[in-house]
Amino acid sequence: MGGDGPDDDVSLCLALAGGRRRQIVAHVAVDHAVYLYNRVPNQSTGLSPLEILLNQKVSVAKYHDFHVWGCPTYVLDPQLLADGKKIPKFVPRSNRSMFMGFSPLHSSSLPLTLDLGSG
Repeated sequence: MGGDGPDDDVSLCLALAGGRRRQIVAHVAVDHAVYLYNRVPNQSTGLSPLEILLNQKVSVAKYHDFHVWGCPTYVLDPQLLADGKKIPKFVPRSNRSMFMGFSPLHSSSLPLTLDLGSG
């Protein structure tokens, strides 16, 4: 597990996840696959299932919001911004996490991440 690639992060995540946790990780992965399937256009029609359902075209710029499940993401540490002071130059500003999809409870642009340090 010495690599830094996203495949290594996914392997680490699944290795750490046992029993119920593994089911949750699999469920989140399937949710993300469904999210992508509903938004990617069909080759024959040129329309996505969501576009057919809503009867309106989705902007091509929305495709730039797609991410690979399990890719590394960097989450800004909120404690650095809490006091309103300047962030020190050599202090780490973010924590490395793993992208797990988008939150079903919030706007579609709010990502779900798994903190690899705490699991």
